[in-house]
Amino acid sequence: MIKTYIALFSTTFLLAGCLTSNVPAPTLYVLNPQNIEAINQSSSSVSMIIERPSVSSGLNTDRIALIKNNGRELDYFAEARWNGQLDKIIQDFMIESFENNYDIIEVDTSSRHQKADYMVVTKVRDFQAEYRDSINSPPTIKVTTISSLLKLPDRKPVNRIIKTKEKQLQVNSMQGIIFGLEDLLQQSSSEILTEISQGL
Repeated sequence: MIKTYIALFSTTFLLAGCLTSNVPAPTLYVLNPQNIEAINQSSSSVSMIIERPSVSSGLNTDRIALIKNNGRELDYFAEARWNGQLDKIIQDFMIESFENNYDIIEVDTSSRHQKADYMVVTKVRDFQAEYRDSINSPPTIKVTTISSLLKLPDRKPVNRIIKTKEKQLQVNSMQGIIFGLEDLLQQSSSEILTEISQGL
């Protein structure tokens, strides 16, 4: 009887291995900031900390999120991944967007905050494709960010910037979703950078 169980277990394991071995690896996608030349470059000599964003529950993963069933169901695309955890790649995106305008300092511990003039703290509330009709129809993509500029060392609030961007796609494709999310994040980052410049 024991030998029979072992044989059945081994057969099941082999079958599972055969099934999963045929599943293609997901495509990895990156987010690229817009060309910095599109933004009026600041001559201010300041240093900034771009903290890693806080990302809404369910979105902070390397999986690419989608919302369906009238906003009640969170799911993920099986064939695609970000090239890292979402909070980290958005932080890298923001740093690269800002670095040609300011002297950007990225730190991991609050003990080093004294060395910077300002800190940018961001929450990402939306970063997904939303299927408001059929899952086969083109989705709406949505990006919502809330950014605060704080004056260091006392972390005094200078301004708070809320940006919500939506775009209805014409085609239901992974490439369209990725490019669309990137475009909305580029728009938000450009506007955030402009408003932060006004607060310095």
